[in-house]
Amino acid sequence: MPQPATHLPTKPSSRVPLPAKKLAQPTVMVPSETSFRFGARLRPGLKLGDCVLDRELESGNCGVLWLARQNGLNRQVTVKVLRRDLVTSAIQNNFQNRAEDLAQLDHISLAQVYSLGRQKHVQFLVQEYMPGLRMSALLEAVPQDAEGKPLPGSLPCIKNTLRKSLGLAPTPSRWVFFADRNSLGCAVRHIAEIAEGLEHAHGKNVAHGAVCEENILIHESGSAKLFDFSMRDGLTLRRERIMHGYLAPEQIRKGRRSCSGDVFSLGVVLHRLLTLHFPYDAHGRLLGRQKTIFRMRRHSPRVPCALARLVAKAVHPDPRLRYQRAGDFADDLRHFLKSYNQRRFFLSSQFLQTGRNFFQTLVEHIFRGGKGNAEGLFISEGSAPNKSDVVLVE
Repeated sequence: MPQPATHLPTKPSSRVPLPAKKLAQPTVMVPSETSFRFGARLRPGLKLGDCVLDRELESGNCGVLWLARQNGLNRQVTVKVLRRDLVTSAIQNNFQNRAEDLAQLDHISLAQVYSLGRQKHVQFLVQEYMPGLRMSALLEAVPQDAEGKPLPGSLPCIKNTLRKSLGLAPTPSRWVFFADRNSLGCAVRHIAEIAEGLEHAHGKNVAHGAVCEENILIHESGSAKLFDFSMRDGLTLRRERIMHGYLAPEQIRKGRRSCSGDVFSLGVVLHRLLTLHFPYDAHGRLLGRQKTIFRMRRHSPRVPCALARLVAKAVHPDPRLRYQRAGDFADDLRHFLKSYNQRRFFLSSQFLQTGRNFFQTLVEHIFRGGKGNAEGLFISEGSAPNKSDVVLVE
């Protein structure tokens, strides 16, 4: 019988087996680091709204600042892009509310906010671009003597520093320094301008929260401008590092920005411009008013006593004894500056108000026939003028 087919002898096959096919791996789009942080890959030429990014200026804890050009109006602006990887939805809403508050500010000494936009996952803020020199560089231009003490020298060194930093031609008409007596008067004028801007912002219930030399810019017109308002409450690591020495004691305890804290920070800036030191002792503690005046005169003997008193009041550790309004600080600085440039007596606003109240009460008592009561005015502690407020400007 024939053998079944299953028992047929097997012949070796000449067919070469094909290699096993590899399964196609699914394509995974891994976003770049900048895309993960800001919602898009920030690069020169990227268009956000009607702005085209040019170059990165600086980066912070909550965002990055870019120089851009606004196509609609053909002008340079700065664009602050909010980070998405370190902030929550609550902080994004706070960013929106803070931008709306900043858009209400309109002052020559404050950076203007133009618009707030959102493009897909990118949230950004368009602000005014101000070419100029930071006040921290102005500290380096203050002349010093052999012992390292600042001197109220002439202004050409400051002018040349500003011009070289901006790459501008030495045109005297660009700089409005003709009314300043020396570098001390120039520094006081800049602080008075910033104080006036803070008074406008505080009137809108907007506190800056990060007043320091790094956030004050000297414009090419010779005026000072304040920018980079803090966009969130609390003390971040970067803000604590930059603002070390500038924060008021109550601001460190509570972690919230306040109008009184802005006045304190501005007083610290003026203290540094005059003495190149912070208003603290060797142990890092704030001093009282008289000790602050003494240390200022020791570090910089050419600082007038009247100006030292104004600074000591602004940096007082007790907020109740500090300037309650930035406008009061600006008025006293303006009055001092006018007397200093004209080399006249300086009378503080507190002395003038006390004198007005004294003579007004005296006249009322005389016309009412109360001569005996009028004698009590001369020994009244509250109405007697303080002789230390009458100072001959040096």
